[in-house]
Amino acid sequence: MAAGLIPAALAFRSGGYFPSEWGVELLVLGLIALIGVLLRERPTIARPDAAVLAGLLALAIWTLASTAWSPGDDQPVLAAELTLVYLAGAGAVLLALSRERVQALLLGMTGGITAVGLYALERRLIEGRMGSATDVLSGSRLVEPIGYANALGSLAAIGLVLALVFALVGASRPIRALSAAALLPLVVVLYLTLSRGSYLALAVGLIVFVTVVRSRAVAGGLLLIAPWPLAAIVLAERSPLTQAGLDVADARAAGHRLAWELVLLTIAAGVGGALTARFAPRLARWAIGACGIGAALAVALLVAAGPVRIADRALNRLREPPPATGSNVDRRVLSISGSGRTAYWRVAVRMVERRPLLGEGGGSFERWWLQKRPVANDARNAHSLYLETLAEVGPLGLALLLLALGTPLVALHRCRRDPLAVAAGSAYAAWLVHAGLDWDWQIPAITLAAVACGCAVLVRARRETAREPLTGAQRLVWLAAIVPLLVVGLVVNGGNRAADAAKSAIARGDDARAAAEARRARAWQPWAAQPFQLLGESQSAQHHDPRARQSLHESLDRNPTSWIAWYDLTTVTNGPERANALRRARALNPLAPELTGFR
Repeated sequence: MAAGLIPAALAFRSGGYFPSEWGVELLVLGLIALIGVLLRERPTIARPDAAVLAGLLALAIWTLASTAWSPGDDQPVLAAELTLVYLAGAGAVLLALSRERVQALLLGMTGGITAVGLYALERRLIEGRMGSATDVLSGSRLVEPIGYANALGSLAAIGLVLALVFALVGASRPIRALSAAALLPLVVVLYLTLSRGSYLALAVGLIVFVTVVRSRAVAGGLLLIAPWPLAAIVLAERSPLTQAGLDVADARAAGHRLAWELVLLTIAAGVGGALTARFAPRLARWAIGACGIGAALAVALLVAAGPVRIADRALNRLREPPPATGSNVDRRVLSISGSGRTAYWRVAVRMVERRPLLGEGGGSFERWWLQKRPVANDARNAHSLYLETLAEVGPLGLALLLLALGTPLVALHRCRRDPLAVAAGSAYAAWLVHAGLDWDWQIPAITLAAVACGCAVLVRARRETAREPLTGAQRLVWLAAIVPLLVVGLVVNGGNRAADAAKSAIARGDDARAAAEARRARAWQPWAAQPFQLLGESQSAQHHDPRARQSLHESLDRNPTSWIAWYDLTTVTNGPERANALRRARALNPLAPELTGFR
């Protein structure tokens, strides 16, 4: 239940992206770990498990330590809080999960992700809701409920890998049938997100599965299952739903027609999944022959086109902006444009060049992007977990991250004959690829699902050895390790929710409430600059300029690189002080539209 509910619930909270959600996540996951210690007779932590936990804990501590060389404490502390969320998620799985329960974990997660996909399709196909009007990619990408198409695509890719593996090697006929049926909504969701990185992640996950399993029966099972998702993609591609400018009535009509077609294909896929155990071995020879012919044709086409020429063209197109899609979404799907990622990566590389040993500090990419960006679009992350980690917390931080994330892959090699471990490992590999191309790390709905998959591999890789039940003293040691995490969760929840409430009050013009919430955030976060900035903004709105100046100066004393605090200061100052504040704001964010034409 937890494996299904947690990612699904977070998906409806913007993927858990905002810091106001992190305290609750820490508390829930910490309580699950606590229950595992108290109720399980023999909770086990093997050496690989300890490596993951130690890597995440050390990364959080090192990120927090970067406040020593970062100009402000706010961003390093927030980055450390997010890492602690994933530490709590890993601890919850490793302490509360036994080898026998891994299947329940993965099935629950598949069900939760499928539920999210069904909701997204209901909004598009039944209600006729189209994409955001501000979406530059034709306004037709599927984004709900998370609010970011690439994040929804990444989550769907994880669910697709799990569902496909269970459809092929599930333990029972009902599991295979239901998993095969789940492929249909998930593959349509993935297609409608137009997320090319998610397509690549799915391909890598499937390659890992096929490479590790090496089973003739799996090849035969694909002949029974694969035609139905492929037919669903063809129908979705031919549907008017991917065209720009579609009105609600036409969208509903096209959506209802596609929905009925998907229902029929889902039934056929479920029947195919139920028959895999019986007929897959008989079809293996035909499947292997078809795969061999396809591979030979692909190699022949590659040789004829010239590998070097293809690589050069790919690199050039990677740097280009995405093509204008208009009503032709295929141009987006088949394009290999980096969609501006190369600009993010160049700024991150400059950060590495500037401070190659320590990095610029946790959460510092946004600050450097605002200063060095070549275009006016905002970005908080470098769209690559590994490059961003290197840029912000240096080689040591990257090494700790790779220790935590790479350990499950090593364990997967040891238990490659275990279908459950292969299912979890393949989905985990898909996330590892997508995290290198986008900001999955900042979206707990995705990353917690991936962390659970990686830890499930570790649980299945444990050696069966007789262990004595934990003594009371040993349980107290575990409690002493978990309780501080719960205390941190309470502090994180109080401070981040108060700051979020202050922002919301400012946005709706409730200045008195904003000031009260900012003071409450200041009480929970005495080290942070943001509560003072929010307090200054609320005081400025109430025309208490002397108090607002004092609050904003307090904020800038804690973080002198906040361009928005300098900009706020221009509204409550005059003369040379105002000119200096404007100059500092422009230096920190030269392309800010708020500063355009400001004299």
